[in-house]
Amino acid sequence: MRVKFVLWILLMLVVLTFNGYAQLVNLKEVKKYYKNQDAEKPITLCFDTEIQQIVLIRHGEPDIKKKGWRNRDEANWYLQAYDSAIVIPFKNGPLNMENIPIDTILHSSLPRAKSTTQLAFGSTKILIEDSNYREFERKTMKWPNMKMPTGFWTTGSRILWMMGLNDKNIESLKQAKARAKKCKGSVNTG
Repeated sequence: MRVKFVLWILLMLVVLTFNGYAQLVNLKEVKKYYKNQDAEKPITLCFDTEIQQIVLIRHGEPDIKKKGWRNRDEANWYLQAYDSAIVIPFKNGPLNMENIPIDTILHSSLPRAKSTTQLAFGSTKILIEDSNYREFERKTMKWPNMKMPTGFWTTGSRILWMMGLNDKNIESLKQAKARAKKCKGSVNTG
């Protein structure tokens, strides 16, 4: 009886190992497929595999001037304008839309995400806006109130937020992580 049980366990391990190896081979093929695409052309999705894929697309270029030196009030205005900006229309969409077996696209509630989604997918798919998919909140740090590069304000504010020193009246890092986990759990991966 014990021998049969051990043989059954070994058989299951062999089956699981081969199955895992098959998945690993498929994953290597998928990575190679994407790596060999021309960076100047829209991405063609790989559907010649049993591996399910989730495609994440970063928003397009927001229609706002990023560079420059700003004081705290100007940096505050910049963050608000950046979050409410739409994107500059792109010449080529990020994806080759031919034969894509997708019917639903999730995007955040930020205008630049919605704008990118509409430009990339048009009305050919079901677009679902969900504020849970938005970026982590941010606000301008209180000091110093002097002209500094935009990157100083955005990076410094984010670092202080991550340390818990710049999260008054906005979502904390802990709350943001909980929201991200909620999103991860809501995506149906089959």
